[in-house]
Amino acid sequence: MSPLLAYGFTFLTDMNTQKLSFKTQRLHLLALYQQLAELGVLHVLFSPTFASFQSELSAYFAKDPAEAYQLETVCDDFSMSRATLIRRLQRDGTNFRTVLSNVRMTHALSLMQEKRQTQLDLALQCGYQSESRFSQRFHQQFGMTPKQYMKTVVY
Repeated sequence: MSPLLAYGFTFLTDMNTQKLSFKTQRLHLLALYQQLAELGVLHVLFSPTFASFQSELSAYFAKDPAEAYQLETVCDDFSMSRATLIRRLQRDGTNFRTVLSNVRMTHALSLMQEKRQTQLDLALQCGYQSESRFSQRFHQQFGMTPKQYMKTVVY
């Protein structure tokens, strides 16, 4: 177990004493999930028998969230047609861009908990070329800007 992962587990167990809002607690939990996915052990928490295609695709994206993923390349990597990939994601109630965005935003939370960085550095590490687009997407996902979230992180 990495020190960062140990910190994440400790933080979660102590969260009720922190008096954090439900939304902030959720963000910290998502960051822990991202750390587990990056280490390739998220399946320990979630049984693979219930894994959806969305989960498989998320794990694929989590290996390198900053990569400029193209639908055609991902289809080739999964050995399926574009129509099949889209149909399988629709069964899970989502789409390619949403899954990629969720992975990147969760990765952003993980990065924010590791160390303080500029918003541009975070955007680039999460696959966004624009700081403003990253901030906009983060706000859509979590209801607060990256700067607002950073104020809740304790180092």
